[in-house]
Amino acid sequence: MLATRKNSLYPHIVVHKFDPRRTDFEPYGLSCTKWQSTAMPRPNRHNEIELNFLPVSELHYLIGGRRLDVPRGTLSAFWAAIPHQSIPPIDDGTYYVATIPLNQFLQFDLPETFVQALLGGHVLMAPMDRVIPDGVARFESWTRDLIPRSSTILAAAAIHELQAMLLRFWSAIGHNSLSPSPHTALPATNASAVERMAAYIALHHSEPLTVDQISNAVGLAGGYAMSLFRKVFGQTMVECLLQHRLAHAQRLLISTDRQIVDLAFEAGFGSLSRFNAAFKQHCGCSPREYRNRHRNAGTM
Repeated sequence: MLATRKNSLYPHIVVHKFDPRRTDFEPYGLSCTKWQSTAMPRPNRHNEIELNFLPVSELHYLIGGRRLDVPRGTLSAFWAAIPHQSIPPIDDGTYYVATIPLNQFLQFDLPETFVQALLGGHVLMAPMDRVIPDGVARFESWTRDLIPRSSTILAAAAIHELQAMLLRFWSAIGHNSLSPSPHTALPATNASAVERMAAYIALHHSEPLTVDQISNAVGLAGGYAMSLFRKVFGQTMVECLLQHRLAHAQRLLISTDRQIVDLAFEAGFGSLSRFNAAFKQHCGCSPREYRNRHRNAGTM
């Protein structure tokens, strides 16, 4: 749920405001929208990577209970499962927000250090002019290309452009180390146990994992951990793990010519038969059919 208003200068552009009635972890999906700077009455949480670009105003955040000041002209990225809200002082301006579902973000095949930094609670920032020179034009195009029922070809182009921008972003911030500035690391205590379980699954989905291993990684008993995870995310740990493995396999099917049995094991499936059964159940076709269909369509 989003509170929206029309832009008086550009009536085709909708400017969004946070709707406090939305539920935790209600997905935004793959999106790019323009937002009005406002103070949020409560934190927001959703299981996507969030990118904020502030072309004309600064923004002040509480992320994981810690204050963060984002200067004008900055591109920032963080894992939005961590509670976050904008707070006063508020500049009267608009900014851009892009959200990338975690499964789709992992399909981008970005550097492992980049992925682990975000899932480990780092908020990454860089001046947009060091990332791409035409930030406003690029984000404006994504607000058109990623709306529902937009052109499939343009949506695919936007996805590739987002991936390329993230690579340039990681290069611009100086990825050799994660120092306190320009990176902000959230203390581990500010990430709840359930968020750390989700991050652990995302980072280790290709390995043999059990509920007990995931629970032990955050110091919780298995039964309590399972109940907590389902209450927050609306799915079990096993279902979440399967989603990550299937997303991994889908990326490899489209982007490589590797044997299906090899990519099944790389994605974390213990046998080819188990992979084929899970893939057909959740994707509606066999892995081979999926590869042929998406390659012929020329989309991700």
